[in-house]
Amino acid sequence: MLRGDLARCLIVAPGSLVEQWQDELSEKFGLSFEILSREATRLSITGNPFEGRNLVIARLDVLSRSDELQDQLAKTDWDLVVVDEAHRMSAHYFGGELKTTRRYELGRRLGQVARHLLLMTATPRSGKEEDSPGRPPGQSGWRRRAAAATPAGAPDPPCHPPSTGQRPSN
Repeated sequence: MLRGDLARCLIVAPGSLVEQWQDELSEKFGLSFEILSREATRLSITGNPFEGRNLVIARLDVLSRSDELQDQLAKTDWDLVVVDEAHRMSAHYFGGELKTTRRYELGRRLGQVARHLLLMTATPRSGKEEDSPGRPPGQSGWRRRAAAATPAGAPDPPCHPPSTGQRPSN
């Protein structure tokens, strides 16, 4: 935000943490994030509560359970989407078939509307990358975008998983 490369930020967190996020961002950084509420959704001038709001905190389960909100979310773009407790969006393989959840599908949608997607968790997970949101068979959306932005032959930035040496196809 200080460098001017971030105007729109969406934070998705469990309901019990949204006020804490709002307080911490205000106290520590002087940022005024609005919590997406039923009232804000109802009073939205455009009918889309994500339009016209640049700093938003949304409850994970409210978004994952509402097809209408997800459809509205899909019509917006965000510079940064942060998901707290991202391990809650995992899926799993059972009998060779991917079993997804509404939270997992929300994670995939968030990856489609975000220029940068930050998945945060302090909870260990099983370690199977294919179970993570945005990780359909093949490369994830963030990985494809990172590869496309990296010149051929250049090493991946240190924040990315080690490269297999092959560039994913788009």
